[in-house]
Amino acid sequence: MTNQEIIDALLSLVPPILVGGIFYLIMRGILRADRTERKVYAEMEAKMRAEAEAKNNAESLIHTTERQLVEHADKVDAALKAEIEAAIVDAKAAVEGGDPTAMTDKAQALAQVAMKLGQAIYEKEQAAAASPGAEAPQQDDVVDAEFSEVDENHKG
Repeated sequence: MTNQEIIDALLSLVPPILVGGIFYLIMRGILRADRTERKVYAEMEAKMRAEAEAKNNAESLIHTTERQLVEHADKVDAALKAEIEAAIVDAKAAVEGGDPTAMTDKAQALAQVAMKLGQAIYEKEQAAAASPGAEAPQQDDVVDAEFSEVDENHKG
């Protein structure tokens, strides 16, 4: 082989090597962009999930507290009822605002007030049960008895 043939052979290899190098650089750029895009989407999804979770928790607590307030309105004094209603209004406003942090904060405040509601209900029920005019639970006539199983085939 002459020097010219060797040079021609090497020059014939240059285009495929250049195409391969360009292909490598393009694929590396695509994969990096894809990785970055997936990271951004994961962050967006986590944010949306946190927002939806905060909203669901707040709405559930609002509904439960409103229902308990309606069911036990006679067992709650006016000051506590006003405090609960104010906390419900604040929580609803936070849900409508859409800020997950505000929803969580207002839901926690409502939960604290709802605990006071539960405590008031419990205290009224205990007071009603302890009052002398309250009905005593009825006693069933219970008789202790012993029994034994009789086997008809083996009478002894």
